[in-house]
Amino acid sequence: FTYLDPTYLTAGSRRHDSATVGDPMTPAYIPAIVIISENKDTAINFPTIPEGIAIEGAGTGGPTIAQFPWITQAPTLLYWGDLDSAGFEILNEFRRAGVPASSMLMDTATLRAYGRFGTNNDPQGRQISARRSKQALDRLTPEENAAYDELLGSPTGPRRLEQERIPLAAASAEVQRLASIMP
Repeated sequence: FTYLDPTYLTAGSRRHDSATVGDPMTPAYIPAIVIISENKDTAINFPTIPEGIAIEGAGTGGPTIAQFPWITQAPTLLYWGDLDSAGFEILNEFRRAGVPASSMLMDTATLRAYGRFGTNNDPQGRQISARRSKQALDRLTPEENAAYDELLGSPTGPRRLEQERIPLAAASAEVQRLASIMP
């Protein structure tokens, strides 16, 4: 994970850290904001956020991340994944594992704003089909379901929009906005 707090970082403290399940570990500060990102580069390069920590979500990491109370109890806990079938499946699984994350930039407004940077091909260049998840995505909000449906149902729109195609400055602004409205 990456420490994002500017005061902590300007003191010359370490920027990156790690935690292992079963190994007692407390981060340098208890975060008020945690951003779990699907992409490692996003977590490493995320802009500074007061009292923030960015975590590489690792796709299937929900059960692991659920083991760390300093993550799951953060006042603002956000998940930011790719806008594609897998991204919404991962978000659903994180919640199912006990990670009460709100999504960030995983909605129809983001899809419409940045859809021009999307694709209909997977990372190997194969055409993405409009497949529905084999599992119930019962933990998604109505807005997340709408974005999921738009990704799969649009005959012209992209089927995949990678999070790294969205500027980090826009993501940082969204974190600040969400932190200001969360209880």
